[in-house]
Amino acid sequence: LAIAWNNRHPPLDDPLVRRALALALNRERMLTLRHGYGVLAAGPVPSFHWAYPDDVEPLPFSPDSARALLASRGIEDRNGDGRLELPDGTPFVIHYFAPTNNAFNRDMAELVRGDLAAIGVTVDVRGMDYNTMIADVTGPRTFDAAQIGFSSDFHLNFRDVFHSGHLDGD
Repeated sequence: LAIAWNNRHPPLDDPLVRRALALALNRERMLTLRHGYGVLAAGPVPSFHWAYPDDVEPLPFSPDSARALLASRGIEDRNGDGRLELPDGTPFVIHYFAPTNNAFNRDMAELVRGDLAAIGVTVDVRGMDYNTMIADVTGPRTFDAAQIGFSSDFHLNFRDVFHSGHLDGD
């Protein structure tokens, strides 16, 4: 599982906001749904690969650090309702696209919603079939976050995933 954050949409264009959201996710608990399959990632290079950086650790689960990082970016609960607002006072809502073809994907989306709600972020989970979701991710990019699968093998080629030339589906 990987979450693709749309860094064209403020405040997700801020790497510290994306880092805060990652800190708020209890990824160890998410792994329990995998029944022993999977490891916490510290980046896109798998731990079995020769190019894996031994000095990089996966981010910890730290909701307090997540809240502090968001507050440093002006995202905080201004009216005491437990939900975060952006610096302009509008609610911080993430439109989260998730494939709903199986129970695992639906459960993962709910775990993400719950973890982010615990720090005050509202997550609007929009379930859809995978092909519809990928068409949006590679096309008009109306999503804020998309729940995708991510795997690699010994041949690492991340151009299609990370190169700016592929942002608009080119």
